[in-house]
Amino acid sequence: MSGAYAGAAPFQGTPNIAALLAGFGGRLPTLTDRQYAIDNAVANVRDFGATGDGVTSDTAAFEAAFAVSNAIYVPRGAYNVAGLSIAGGRRIRGEDRTLTTVTGAGDLLLNAGDSAAQGYIGNLALTNGAQTKGKLVTAHIGAVANARVLFDNVEFGASNYHVYGSDVGGCTCVDWMFLNCRFGGALIVSRYFDYITAYREYGCYTWFNAVGLRVLRGENIKLDGT
Repeated sequence: MSGAYAGAAPFQGTPNIAALLAGFGGRLPTLTDRQYAIDNAVANVRDFGATGDGVTSDTAAFEAAFAVSNAIYVPRGAYNVAGLSIAGGRRIRGEDRTLTTVTGAGDLLLNAGDSAAQGYIGNLALTNGAQTKGKLVTAHIGAVANARVLFDNVEFGASNYHVYGSDVGGCTCVDWMFLNCRFGGALIVSRYFDYITAYREYGCYTWFNAVGLRVLRGENIKLDGT
């Protein structure tokens, strides 16, 4: 599927990733540059009491880190987190998707893309693991467009939904991009959207999900290498 992006001509041939990222505000990482969060004023969740042992709840530590910076760094470890809001363009960067895991029971990250402020989740794994299954990332629900969210080098694991976007309250998800992500183990749907526009996937891999991608209404959707 292909279509226009930000008023440009339809995609043809190899996508110009740099141009696409510039369309998202010019502050998102390239495919080879994983230093985005470190290059900005970030808070290390370990400095705020996160244990990373996969058992102790680290939600309060993540919230404390976000209280001082809109961008946080999550070093290697398994962090038990649930019901964490990533509203207002909050940004989370791990060390690598093979080293940093955010896990927990039920719904993990909430209110993605609640405003024009760009959101970013990168270099980590998200999973419910053996705990109660829920939604790993949930879009904001309300009468505003859910805009500018980038998922970069993220491993989505065991859950009911990897990403869930509802149009309750008249909401539309706009400008959501997935780069080099892996989707596996969704029991219901991996990526679900009631209404999405300007949706992009590049270099992603999907396997062993009940349903890979379900869009009830959508436009300007591009899947490349998924």
